[in-house]
Amino acid sequence: VAERLYVNGVEHKKHVQDILSAKRQEEERRQCTFKPSVNPTGRRDPTPVKSRYLDSTPSKAPAPDSHQRREEEELKQCTFTPRVN
Repeated sequence: VAERLYVNGVEHKKHVQDILSAKRQEEERRQCTFKPSVNPTGRRDPTPVKSRYLDSTPSKAPAPDSHQRREEEELKQCTFTPRVN
């Protein structure tokens, strides 16, 4: 009799643990809202990465070099000129 009760208790405990585990997993799935956008066809750009990297052109036009202009203005104010042999 004691063995039968023990076996029933172990089976019941395993069953409860399985149910709790399933509930926990379902809760985790509901909290996961991130859905990555992937290419459904799985196709990639056939151009090798190295050539795309080396042949890349800057996407932005270079801005006017205000830093260089500011340095030139500061140098105009300098009165010291070193004597070079």
